[in-house]
Amino acid sequence: TLYVIFDEPMRQNAPVITVETRGEMAARFGKHAHFLRADSLADLAAQIGADPETLERSTAQFNQAVESRHDPAFGREHMIRPIGTPPFYAIKAVGFTVVSPAGIDVDADLRVLREDGSAIPNLYAAGEALGFSRLSGNAFVGGMSLTPAITFGRLLGRDILRWENGGG
Repeated sequence: TLYVIFDEPMRQNAPVITVETRGEMAARFGKHAHFLRADSLADLAAQIGADPETLERSTAQFNQAVESRHDPAFGREHMIRPIGTPPFYAIKAVGFTVVSPAGIDVDADLRVLREDGSAIPNLYAAGEALGFSRLSGNAFVGGMSLTPAITFGRLLGRDILRWENGGG
């Protein structure tokens, strides 16, 4: 589980990146399971299920990186301000896969092609690596890449097995 943690000055000054107003976003904290608010980092740690000492130490390390403009842990170069003014906030981040309209160029046998159009020996691609525009054009709906991924994976597996067994 990943949480984005910040403090009151960040909440007040960060650009709004949602369709909600700053006030509407603030109203979610404490009312939604993914939007947490606490008066101390220890209380916030309890809400997110983290060890309070670890959160305090991580926050201190982050603040030191902000002050020194050097982040040895993650190499971040953009660190606006330290985290230190209550209340403290956490937003639970949920991972997801982003699909791309662009993908690896393949032929009808799913062989990966070079820029000149020739097939690269023994290199194949299927699934989301192909990109969704080849299968659905400009009208993509979440989940539409699942059936082609399963189908092409099965077809490619069948063909590889046939080739390994000496078939054409």
